[in-house]
Amino acid sequence: MNSKQVVLSWEDVDKLVRQLLPQFRREFTAMVMITRGGIIPGGMLAEAMG
Repeated sequence: MNSKQVVLSWEDVDKLVRQLLPQFRREFTAMVMITRGGIIPGGMLAEAMG
């Protein structure tokens, strides 16, 4: 199996979260995270959204 991997630093993840924030056009009462790598970025998004 030949899979391609991309390694991101925490700084990269933080930048991506900040780029994603303006794309949310309404408030949410809940967020669902995917546990295979999505918990930490999801938590960062939730924290940034207040």
